[in-house]
Amino acid sequence: PLTGAATTCGTGAYYTAEGHLIMLPKRWLGDGTVRGVLFMHGATGNETQMVDNTNFPGLRSILAAVAMAGYPVLGVYAGGDTWGNATAQARMDDAKTYLQGTVGAKSGTVAIIGGSMGGLAAQNWAKANPASTACIVGLVPVSDLNDIKTANRGGLAASVNAAYGGSYVEATHGATYNPHTYAATGLAGIPYKAWYGASDAIVIPST
Repeated sequence: PLTGAATTCGTGAYYTAEGHLIMLPKRWLGDGTVRGVLFMHGATGNETQMVDNTNFPGLRSILAAVAMAGYPVLGVYAGGDTWGNATAQARMDDAKTYLQGTVGAKSGTVAIIGGSMGGLAAQNWAKANPASTACIVGLVPVSDLNDIKTANRGGLAASVNAAYGGSYVEATHGATYNPHTYAATGLAGIPYKAWYGASDAIVIPST
């Protein structure tokens, strides 16, 4: 159990047949006065990365700290390995509605925390929805999707291609779905802080 925070999970609440996990502050009122936080998971995983103390103890500690500071955190499956595509963004729309409606977070903007592939989803959704984004926190966020695909980092090229109709094409998709491509203007005005891993072989430091 998390001191000062509670977790609940389920399927089909924010979108048909998809899983979610909610980490709530102690004595959560759900009265629409506190901004909500969306968590987006990494590749080959799901929303339960939020509380996986075996494989992601640091992530669990970060999200627990956010919840214990008073903010509701909702993690969603978002279509699985969707690599920030249109499906991921649509599921994030659904998640925001659920977080602010059913969970009772404040209407308006949400904060987004994304790990690895989830960091890509966070950036892409924020680009498409700047007026709904309070801030982004990237935890080794994928910021150059073309690099992941071209170099087949982590053996994930096939997964990236599958998310984009069989083939991710930088010239076609980059301006909308690759932060490295739209970085100069795409996130202008949105507070964003990211951390990278110096020895990360998938999200390499130069990206």
